Amino acid sequence: MKTSIFGLYSLAFFIFTCMSCSTETNLFSVQQDIEFGQNLDNEIQNRTAEFTILNESLYSDAYIYLYAMRDEILIAPQLNYRDRYEWELRILQNDSLVNAFCNPGGYIYIYTGLLKYLSESDQLAGMLAQLIAHCDQRQITASLTALYGTETLMQVANQTASSATMNDVLSNMQQVYFTKEQVAVANQLSVDFMRICKYACNAAALYLGALNPQNPTWGVQGPLQTSIAEINQRATDYACSTDTWHSTGDNGDYAAMLSTLP
Repeated sequence: MKTSIFGLYSLAFFIFTCMSCSTETNLFSVQQDIEFGQNLDNEIQNRTAEFTILNESLYSDAYIYLYAMRDEILIAPQLNYRDRYEWELRILQNDSLVNAFCNPGGYIYIYTGLLKYLSESDQLAGMLAQLIAHCDQRQITASLTALYGTETLMQVANQTASSATMNDVLSNMQQVYFTKEQVAVANQLSVDFMRICKYACNAAALYLGALNPQNPTWGVQGPLQTSIAEINQRATDYACSTDTWHSTGDNGDYAAMLSTLP
């Protein structure tokens, strides 16, 4: 899968794990998480040559669809920061990037390439549930701290980082890996979130399964299949519905939303 040079939170990171990473450490406060995410969001919005954000007014149908999906997930009682994080959605125009990411503090970015690649609404909902789980568990700043160290990230959060430091952070975000334990938590929470929604409660497994043909090098015996198995087992344990909304109630709404994209 291709990732942007600002791969803050690439889809690949859902499945690839760092087996030798040190114990999770997060020295950021929740407020610093929020400030860090706000500063990164400002950087993305200012880098118009790299990131084309679709205007919410001009593409209101797509945003309304995605926000409705987000709101269903945010009902979940397991969320820690439903009311503190922004949970802003931004659609990035680039059909060649099958990707999505989330900044600390709940800033979510989805490329048009991913929206058009996924064929069912449940797959998209599963992806969004995993993004929200990783972000709500504050795993992003924990992972970035392990990669860059606290001092560098504090400079970014406090807007005191030099341009060279900021460029380095932005250009190397794709090196962030989640630990096996972090991925397992996000897998479980994706089912916890989805079981009270209209979408299949194993929707994240459907999403990950959809990625496999796009990425045959992500081996069948690797972390991707492990995540799929964990999600499906969680759904079995809950005995929750795995019937897809796409087949039972979508009535072409997902396709209609896609048709409004450039």
